[in-house]
Amino acid sequence: MQSHLIKIVFTGGGSSGHVVPSIPVIMKCLREGWYVTYFGSHGGIEREIASKIGVPFIAIPTTRLRRFFSWSNFLIPFIIVRGFIESCFHLMRIHPDVIFSKGGFVAVPVVLAAWVCRIPIVIHESDLTPGLANRIARPLSKVVCVSLPLEWLNLAWQRSTSKTVFSGIPLRQEFHSPSRSIGLDIIGYHGQKPVLLIFGGSSGSMNINNVLRSSVDRFCSDYFVVHVCGKGNIDHTLEETKDYVQFEYIHNGMGHVMASAAIGVCRAGMTSILELIALRQPAVLIPLGRNASRGDQIENAQFFESRGICLSIEDDRLSGETLYEGVLAARFRASSIIRAMEAIELPNAEVVIFNVLLHTACKADSGS
Repeated sequence: MQSHLIKIVFTGGGSSGHVVPSIPVIMKCLREGWYVTYFGSHGGIEREIASKIGVPFIAIPTTRLRRFFSWSNFLIPFIIVRGFIESCFHLMRIHPDVIFSKGGFVAVPVVLAAWVCRIPIVIHESDLTPGLANRIARPLSKVVCVSLPLEWLNLAWQRSTSKTVFSGIPLRQEFHSPSRSIGLDIIGYHGQKPVLLIFGGSSGSMNINNVLRSSVDRFCSDYFVVHVCGKGNIDHTLEETKDYVQFEYIHNGMGHVMASAAIGVCRAGMTSILELIALRQPAVLIPLGRNASRGDQIENAQFFESRGICLSIEDDRLSGETLYEGVLAARFRASSIIRAMEAIELPNAEVVIFNVLLHTACKADSGS
């Protein structure tokens, strides 16, 4: 039983996949009366999200690793040291009982500081293989939560089963009780065409955006197209296009919008994939190439396509023609895709992770 106010620091950022899954856990902690603080980057999406849900936000100096030659990479150690020092200062001031890290470059200095300050760390890994931040954090953490069954993961995760928990990935409430009618209200469509939803993450995808827009008339002849294109990526020349609507980002109601769609097209981040599975929505995945990522999305897409759960198109093969054919194939195979999705059982991640955090915080408080 809780004997004092539990304080928790959440961290993670760089993309929505490192932030959005924390929202249901944050809301659960707030409902339970915990004191919540978020540590993130100065310009990341996490700052905006923390503000929207009313959580105190502390910006930490950080930077991402560029997977190509850049002089900026030489500054990374100095920026991490600065972020580490500032994190130590804020952690000693707040004195949280536990840290929850969702990974991403912003989490590295925070996790290192928490370890030095002897604050227990719980991390969550979404993908089949761990990213760099979680490879650093794993040996420092008390518990590792993973989104997929352990037998699906690579050997590195399987070797650390003593502190690994299959939690699933936390989904916002609208994914547990989606409403197609609410989704149709949000997009402003109540016609007869099937809805095609295309989104590329919190920052959008320039390649997906350009390919879709180059063939927008063809897609709109068969579908009502909902295009979530990323901040600053609205094309005002297409605002009068019939059966085509653009959003920079959908903060509230994305689950309802996804439920209104017959087919989805998106990147192959694990959060998006598990949201699609929860909604039983057939989709075409377009994973980021290795020139823009560590290859985790390629692994995700190949893994789930091999199990009949989705179709995929390589980013460098994406064109108006391949995208149109991919969407057509997903519609044709929709029944078998949905059956494959129904065979996957995912736990209630919000509850599992909250209980892990509660146990970890109380264990630290008792000194055991």
